[in-house]
Amino acid sequence: MKSYFTPAEVNRPGGPLQPLSNSGHSNAVANGSAPVALVVGAGFGGMAAAIRLSVMGYRVQLLEKLDGPGGRAYVRKQDGFTFDGGPTIITVP
Repeated sequence: MKSYFTPAEVNRPGGPLQPLSNSGHSNAVANGSAPVALVVGAGFGGMAAAIRLSVMGYRVQLLEKLDGPGGRAYVRKQDGFTFDGGPTIITVP
């Protein structure tokens, strides 16, 4: 299993992620005791959850069993054409 981390720059002005509110989590980050969250799965849903938790002030660890993030989304190239695929292929009748 590979481990991916979300940016933890919520305290840096102009950083990629900023706190949405002055919650207790933001205060915990300021005190250096940020809560930790573990997100299993680096698909679109897992990455979105990890980003939201990071914005809320959590230190986030994102785990993925595949070679890279993206979950079941993939790109296939054949005969000069590029095809995007993913979980919707499974649900097509």
